[in-house]
Amino acid sequence: MIRFNTPINADGDRFGVNNDYLELVPVPGQARSKSALLWVNHEYPSMLELHGKSVPNKTREQVDLERKAVGGSILRIENARAGWRVVYDDPYNRRVSGETAIPIVAPRAIAGSATAIGTLANCAGGKTPWNTVLTCEENYESYYGEVDFADGKRTRHRGELDERPPGRRGVPHGHRPGRGRADRTQVYARRPHPVARGPAPRRDHPQPRQRHQPLAGRG
Repeated sequence: MIRFNTPINADGDRFGVNNDYLELVPVPGQARSKSALLWVNHEYPSMLELHGKSVPNKTREQVDLERKAVGGSILRIENARAGWRVVYDDPYNRRVSGETAIPIVAPRAIAGSATAIGTLANCAGGKTPWNTVLTCEENYESYYGEVDFADGKRTRHRGELDERPPGRRGVPHGHRPGRGRADRTQVYARRPHPVARGPAPRRDHPQPRQRHQPLAGRG
């Protein structure tokens, strides 16, 4: 129906990468059999698709490109004679990315701010009874670490650091890396007591070589 990096509106927003959760909601005033709004999660960036190769030392421009590629897309689709298709340049079409300002719904500012910057690691999701979409971030702390404001300062906690790839010296196989640095080798966060996330892969099933790729976190 649509490919990665395809323009979806007149503002230049482009369809993201590595789709996960999908959801359909009705267009107000239109029959569900004729038209709908499609939400698509974009879970993680792929260096091969975004940069054409593996990039151990990313530039700021490459990091910004990855932040734009994740998050989610909203697309208007319609049931045409040849089947369902995307309605390009529709006013409903838009992107929510790793750079989008997300309003914080709270009675007060959080860490002095009324917004959070971006959404990423969008894996699962769901639809509410009033036809809005919930998108869920998975293992978000592995992308940029945790931040402590208890002392009035922005203090990052990444734990023990290991600059070797996942699966070596205690780093769980397939574990997502921590926040990248544009001017040096990617830094991977190593947890002292990794927790299993499901059954071990069967040996008779070949595992894909492409893994989740490093992504710079929120500003």
